[in-house]
Amino acid sequence: MSADNLLPLVARVKPGDYVTAFGKDTRGHEVTRTGTLLDEPKEMKATHNGAKVKAVRVCVGEKGTDPATRQTWTTLIPGHGSIRKTEPPKPGEWMHAEIRNIPAVRSARDTVKARLLFGGKGGKRSTEPQHDGTLVDLTHAGAGRYEFTDVKSGEAVFTGSLQSQVWWAYPPEQDEHQDQEPEADPYSADLDQGRALGLDYDEAHDYAESRAKSRAATAGTSEPGEIEWKAVPAREMHHRGVFLYGGKGNKGTTPQRPVKVHVVRQGFSSAELEAVDSGEVVATPRNAAKIWAAKVPEGWQPGDDDQAVTELGKPVVHVETGALVGFWTPERFTPVEEVPGYGAE
Repeated sequence: MSADNLLPLVARVKPGDYVTAFGKDTRGHEVTRTGTLLDEPKEMKATHNGAKVKAVRVCVGEKGTDPATRQTWTTLIPGHGSIRKTEPPKPGEWMHAEIRNIPAVRSARDTVKARLLFGGKGGKRSTEPQHDGTLVDLTHAGAGRYEFTDVKSGEAVFTGSLQSQVWWAYPPEQDEHQDQEPEADPYSADLDQGRALGLDYDEAHDYAESRAKSRAATAGTSEPGEIEWKAVPAREMHHRGVFLYGGKGNKGTTPQRPVKVHVVRQGFSSAELEAVDSGEVVATPRNAAKIWAAKVPEGWQPGDDDQAVTELGKPVVHVETGALVGFWTPERFTPVEEVPGYGAE
C-alpha cells in the first residue's frame, strides 16, 4: 500500500471523531490508540525497514489534549497502518484498568488533568466498582504517582502508580447551559419589587423607571474591589501568575481579606504563596486542597474591599479613568454632579 492509498483512509475521518488508529509511535514501536482525532492528518516521511517512506501522522488522544503532545502521535505507514471510526464509550460505563491505560494518562502523562467517575481500587479479586462512583479530578502528583481528588470536597480519595488498577468511567455529559437561569427582564423585576413595596400602579412604574435610569447612568463604570471568588484546588492556580488569595476554601468557609499573591515554590504535594507587596509567604496549601482564589480586578488596590459605604451610598468610579462618577444604593444612583461639595462649582 502506498501513501496515496492511505489518504482515502484518513479522508473518512475528521478532527473530533472518535477513532481507533494502528501504526507506530515516535520510537518505532507498534501502537494502537483509541480516542479523539485531535488534528488534521499530516503527510510526512518516516523510516521503515531502514528506508525513508511516505507516511501519514495522526494525533489521537483524550479530547482537549494538545496535538503537539508526542504521546498522541501515531504514524500510519503503507502496509502497516489503519484508522477507523469507533463507538465512543458511554458515560457511566465502568472500565477496569491500570491507570496508565486511562486515555487521558496515555495522552499526557505528567500534565494529565481529567474529570472522571472513580469507582474504587481494582485488582485481580475486584469484580465490580465499590460504589456508584465519585466525581474526581485525575492529576499527576509527582514522582510517578497519580491522584484522584473528590471534586466536591477537594480531598484525595486515591493515589496510585501507573500500574495501579482502578474502576473508572466517563462522567455523564452536561449541557453547558443547563444550570443557567433564563435572563431576567430588569424592568419587570423592578416593577414587581415596586408592587411588593405596596406602591400603586403609577408609583411602581415610576420606581422601575428610576431604577432603569440608575442602571443607564452606571453603564461603563465599575465598583472598585469587585471580586469574583471561586473555591478551587490550589494546583489550578500554580500557573496563573498573580491572583487574589482569600484563605482556605473548605466547605462552609467564606473568603477572607484578599491578598495579591503568586506561587514561588511548587512541590509534589504543596506550593508556597507569596504576597506580591510584602514578599512574605502567606500560605502553603496542599495541591489538592481548595482555596479561595480570584482574578485581580482591573484597577484593584489593597483595601478596596474595605471601602466604606457613605450615607450617600457606595462610591462608583469610571472603569478607564478611575474618577468618581457618583454613589450607588439599591434604590438609586446619584451622579456626583448632584452632590454638594463633589460636583463642579
